[in-house]
Amino acid sequence: MFKAALTEDPRNISALVNLGCLMYQEEQRYEDAAIKFLDALVIKPDDEDALCNLALALKQSGGYKEYAEMAFSEAIEVNPSNTFIIENYLFFLLEVKKMDQFKKVLGLAKNVLDEEDYYRI
Repeated sequence: MFKAALTEDPRNISALVNLGCLMYQEEQRYEDAAIKFLDALVIKPDDEDALCNLALALKQSGGYKEYAEMAFSEAIEVNPSNTFIIENYLFFLLEVKKMDQFKKVLGLAKNVLDEEDYYRI
């Protein structure tokens, strides 16, 4: 379905992101998924879904943690109130033990997340 949409319109950002999500979630082809997210970002550099999913794919692929952090950071800049991005970024920062950056993002999270989610993190 998404491939057909891309055949019709190769600049269809939703189709690129959704195809990347399928590769990421169902096929565990993290690097291929990252390429789809990058393709979407070429068209729309501030697409928060593409940025966040790129960060998640890069994180899963193993060798691209620095790039994953950059993608998370850009996604937060695009939409600082997106709770999905904030939570995933915080968990990523804990995983890579970047506590100074974690504290900064946690300060932002306090203003955005509901109390239960904030204390869970």
